[in-house]
Amino acid sequence: MEGAAIVEGAAKRARDKADAARLREFSEQIANGANSEIYAISQSGELEVLMATYPDRADATQYDPPPRVVVDGPAALFGAWYEFFPRSAEGRADRGSTFRD
Repeated sequence: MEGAAIVEGAAKRARDKADAARLREFSEQIANGANSEIYAISQSGELEVLMATYPDRADATQYDPPPRVVVDGPAALFGAWYEFFPRSAEGRADRGSTFRD
């Protein structure tokens, strides 16, 4: 089961032996439990804290250097959201879209 594998991965990353043991217990319970038991475990505050303590950062990325954002103050006074997110066009090349589209 995928959930058990995810928790087992956190157990392997755990630096504290007690945390690793507890995560392995959770993983085993998830792998062998009934749906109601698995749901109860997944809602456990203890599991949440342990998983947050040992996150999987294998696919984490960082954009460096961070992009520079330039804001045009005067234009911000009259600009609107639809200038950033235009409406979908009707798809006809011979005429533009209208509000009825």
